[in-house]
Amino acid sequence: MPVVKSNWVKKTLGACLAFSFSTLLISSPFVSTTVLAHAEHGSEGGIPTVSAKAKLPKGLSLQVVKTNAYQFALATDGQQRVEILGEDKRAFLRFDRDKLYADLNATGWHRSRQPGGGPIPERLKDNPKLKPNWVLLDKQPGYGWYDPRLIKEDLAHFNLAMVANGKPISVRIERIEAEPMTGYWRPLLVNEPEFTGLNAWCLG
Repeated sequence: MPVVKSNWVKKTLGACLAFSFSTLLISSPFVSTTVLAHAEHGSEGGIPTVSAKAKLPKGLSLQVVKTNAYQFALATDGQQRVEILGEDKRAFLRFDRDKLYADLNATGWHRSRQPGGGPIPERLKDNPKLKPNWVLLDKQPGYGWYDPRLIKEDLAHFNLAMVANGKPISVRIERIEAEPMTGYWRPLLVNEPEFTGLNAWCLG
């Protein structure tokens, strides 16, 4: 994955990940332990990453990062208009310069709230094509969100669809083998003092 050195990227990524977690915690009073247990995995088939061949417009940076689970982190320079599409090809996130919007009637938005895919409200299960309901989440040029495909270990690659400044873009996400550990381990032996303050007797 390309290494991005721009200061705006580092600053925005930190802010967007912090905001994504605050949004998740406020709206979701609990996360099931089964989801978190699954989130500890996700890399058996390789580490998900943005393909080195992916080409994004100037002013955009997309990365896969590991927090409590793998998630996407998108940073912009605050001058872009970007929409993120879900697996159903419907936009659920919108970056309009420094404003961040979410379509509450898009299943992709609800799926992006938890590592393995958040629950979809019943009203959307009955009618998944409801009229978009875009709401302003915050004023910031980046965001971090989950994608259930990132922890599917048997999924070697997939494409993340987005629209950047009116142009459709398909970003290839692929799994790569983790770099093997190098060097050597040095054991650390600690001599603990003898404890004589307690004697245990075993009576037969």
